[in-house]
Amino acid sequence: MKQFKYTLGTIVGTVSAAALIFVLEMLNTKIYPLPAGYTMQDMEDANKVKAMMALMPVGAFVSVLLIYAIASFIGGIIAALVSGKDKNWPSIVTGIILFGIGLWDAIQYAQPAWFMAGCMACIPFAWYGYVCVRKRSVS
Repeated sequence: MKQFKYTLGTIVGTVSAAALIFVLEMLNTKIYPLPAGYTMQDMEDANKVKAMMALMPVGAFVSVLLIYAIASFIGGIIAALVSGKDKNWPSIVTGIILFGIGLWDAIQYAQPAWFMAGCMACIPFAWYGYVCVRKRSVS
């Protein structure tokens, strides 16, 4: 039964974080719209995507990393709450999955190498979500 709670915590934490990433990235396009002359249909053409990414300001990439960090933290909290707070691995696995999603996204959309490395922040942020839940329940 506990294994089911841990798995459910991981799934719910990951799905919640992914949904939050989607919403926040849509809002982020209001701050950092696509470069002039490009549309969302251009995202299907690898060459256009590479050209587009080269035109994006550094702030656009930093804001996406911040979105991933926030969502990972929230996903880690949710995973810990659903799984029962006695194990940290549902939150850590949530962070690992989000890191994988971020890395896949970075590779698919030809983002800079420093951005790909920054995606690793998902893991400690998700773990810290667990820590915050655990501390709150202990004190």
